Amino acid sequence: MGFTEAGRRGSWAFPGLGAPALRHAKVTAAYDVFFGMVDPAALAEISLYAERTGIDHGLVGKITRASCQAAFSNGIALPEIVQSLEPWSAHPLPGNVKTALEDWARAAQPVKVREGVLLECPDEDTAGILERMGKGATERVGPTMVFLTDRKSLGALRKKASESGILI
Repeated sequence: MGFTEAGRRGSWAFPGLGAPALRHAKVTAAYDVFFGMVDPAALAEISLYAERTGIDHGLVGKITRASCQAAFSNGIALPEIVQSLEPWSAHPLPGNVKTALEDWARAAQPVKVREGVLLECPDEDTAGILERMGKGATERVGPTMVFLTDRKSLGALRKKASESGILI
């Protein structure tokens, strides 16, 4: 006895004979996700990390930096995205897409820009003394590095440090 694909999917009489997962998607080098046949499970999964651009046959999503970083911030890891795309895809993922996904995963943490003064000390003891003298205006960023977060505090720190024999 043989079943068509539609017959297997709709068969309630023979559980476990459902249609095997079809490889009917294509991810292009332009980060577009195309489906020959869109199934709701695939669409829901792709929507986790790609911007939806349609729901019919054809282009259904575009993988973008913003969509991937939103996925990363929601706890979806890079391997999960790649493992999600590969089973649906009839073709291997383009190299530039994999590379971009890796780059975006590394850059998921936002860069914070701070202004201040970085003090490089001759030894760890001096750095510790300056950190204590700064009382909240300083932050230890390395064994011998102290970051002064408030430029206005530099004069007061210089004065305190010179009284202790440390020249800034």
